[in-house]
Amino acid sequence: MIAAWAMAAIVITAGSEPPASTSPPPAVESTPAAPATTAVEAAAFERRLEAVDAAMAGVVDLRADFEQRRHTPLLKRPLTSKGVVVSMGDRVRWDTTAPRPSSLVVGGGSISVYYPEDRLLEAYPVNEGFRDMAGGPLPRLSELRKRFDIAPLTPGAGESGEKVLEIRLTPKSEELRAHVESIEVVIDEARPAARRVTITDPDGERTEIDFRNVRLNTGVKVGEVELKVPPGTRVSRPLGDTSNGDAGGPSGSGRGTMAEGERP
Repeated sequence: MIAAWAMAAIVITAGSEPPASTSPPPAVESTPAAPATTAVEAAAFERRLEAVDAAMAGVVDLRADFEQRRHTPLLKRPLTSKGVVVSMGDRVRWDTTAPRPSSLVVGGGSISVYYPEDRLLEAYPVNEGFRDMAGGPLPRLSELRKRFDIAPLTPGAGESGEKVLEIRLTPKSEELRAHVESIEVVIDEARPAARRVTITDPDGERTEIDFRNVRLNTGVKVGEVELKVPPGTRVSRPLGDTSNGDAGGPSGSGRGTMAEGERP
């Protein structure tokens, strides 16, 4: 499940700082519109994007319930998981309650996943291009434009009459296209947060994440988006150890023990 979570982390929320780069910043470009979109419709779409992004800038923290469904050609029924997501600043914590408990934290240059039943912590480094990203139902569109082409899906309102902004994100770089084909995001314009995110990968697998009971600016504490594990927890670094032994265990070993109260 880490692949789906990692892509959600890349897509759903972007931090305020741009990725490090030695090249000059690209010229500001308008968001590509769908082929059938008129100039008037494209301008209206741009205004809605800007309004939503401005509203999101005022969000300090977020809490929401989520349900993820992963559709794969190998299975007749989707793999479903549920839980709670909490976001503050550049850190986001996903606590899955069913079908198997786990906690995932994005931020601080890494993605960490803890499985309490196995007393196992998996740590994944976030590379230079993704280190300013975090996962949560709060997409900063101004940052996403740097990595994705953004186009409207369908204009209109939600099922209950609420106004929603439906967009499709298409990766610009080959690096991202190797992992994701497209992302569709449904944003509640009245409450500036994503209502649904649908990620389709190049192999045809589709991951849907629905967010419900979204609460903004409720006073999330720092400890709520940190990950502390008990003594004796095994640490695995499937992509290699780039932390110089910070989380216990020698650098490059890929294994170690997390000390009490220490965070990845």
